[in-house]
Amino acid sequence: MADNRNMELNDEEMANASGGTGGSGSGSPKFKTGDHVLYTLTNPQTGQTMTITGSVTAVNFSNEANQWKYSINPDPNEFNVTELQAVEDHLTYA
Repeated sequence: MADNRNMELNDEEMANASGGTGGSGSGSPKFKTGDHVLYTLTNPQTGQTMTITGSVTAVNFSNEANQWKYSINPDPNEFNVTELQAVEDHLTYA
């Protein structure tokens, strides 16, 4: 191990060292279970934006979509949404 102490790591090795999944293009999820997030989605036809806060209950990588998907337990909201599935593009920290 001492022989390797000054070796260089490529991006894939760095992702794995920092907790990545090692999957192609997967990286690490931005949010984790328990994080409080803000979900925002804008209807392109009407321009109306729906914003909901909630807590992440599960994180899964979708190979088909090649991105992280999150299950969210929404806080009470005006849209009466009780279950929510989202990708990182629509989430920020609340």
